[in-house]
Amino acid sequence: MVLSWRGSGPGCRSAVAVPLPVAAGHGSPRAAGVSFCGYELYRAGKAALNQLMRSYAARHADDGHTTLLIDPGHNQTRLGGPGAPLKPEESAPAVVDVLEAQAGAPDLGFLDRHGDVVPW
Repeated sequence: MVLSWRGSGPGCRSAVAVPLPVAAGHGSPRAAGVSFCGYELYRAGKAALNQLMRSYAARHADDGHTTLLIDPGHNQTRLGGPGAPLKPEESAPAVVDVLEAQAGAPDLGFLDRHGDVVPW
């Protein structure tokens, strides 16, 4: 999912491009040792999204937009399942808080829903 976020107010020119990756998709140590059996294509797609965002951020480095990857956490969705620890209504406000806090930030960031850096 990609969110487009534009700030409001006089003279506001910031925009934020935000795909919502997960740790399972980028091969981070957080995902190591966790069974994602059957999700190989999902993980490959998320890894491709991460690389796409790196390329996009490099190409648009001087346009003044903030580019973020945000891991919203493991949510109770059709993909996450009913046993996931978070409900979307719990994680979505945290993601919005991160978006607002990062508006105008330079470079590409990969953050979790708390605004903490997620290792690539």
